[in-house]
Amino acid sequence: TSATTIELGGNLDVSNTWASSTTNLSLTADAKLSSTAAVEAATLETNGNDFELSSATTDLTLADAFTLSSGTLSTKGGDLIFKGRADISSGATLDASVDSGTGGKLEFRQGGTNAGTINAANSVFKIGSGYVVTGTLKTNSTSSLELGNSNLDLTGATLELGGNVGLDKILTNNQTIFKLAEDATVTRNVGFTVGGIDLGGHTMT
Repeated sequence: TSATTIELGGNLDVSNTWASSTTNLSLTADAKLSSTAAVEAATLETNGNDFELSSATTDLTLADAFTLSSGTLSTKGGDLIFKGRADISSGATLDASVDSGTGGKLEFRQGGTNAGTINAANSVFKIGSGYVVTGTLKTNSTSSLELGNSNLDLTGATLELGGNVGLDKILTNNQTIFKLAEDATVTRNVGFTVGGIDLGGHTMT
């Protein structure tokens, strides 16, 4: 499918990946995408609807800039790669968590902002350019933060964390809140500032 807009509501099962990254996806209702091969589209317009990758075999790459204005985008273990800027608005949720096992990858190649919620529990959170979070980023002991040479800006954000967490390349300030989902060990080469720590009955060292 080339230079085409697919209006999607319900389930779309893609037996073979479409051949062009100029395909546009536009949701008319809550929708689910299934594929056994990687899929690339130019744009995804959720239009306030929920969108789901059906399983770990469904990997989606979006070539152009993306904004999740409302609703929930769930990856269910699949990889979701943003080649352009990706912005998550307040009240919207990007959910890469899985109920069991290891989740997929959220990759932000050109950075962006998150004023809503990104749940990267059990998953990989990877950036190729600076990413700014003013909302909530959820991680746990099986999350992997792959920041490369870019900064993850959590000034004014809430970080849910657990396990061993390295804070190098992570920016915080006196408006940053750490919320423990499990016991956590935090390391950084230099000092850092946070506005508060919610232990939730767990231990932080």
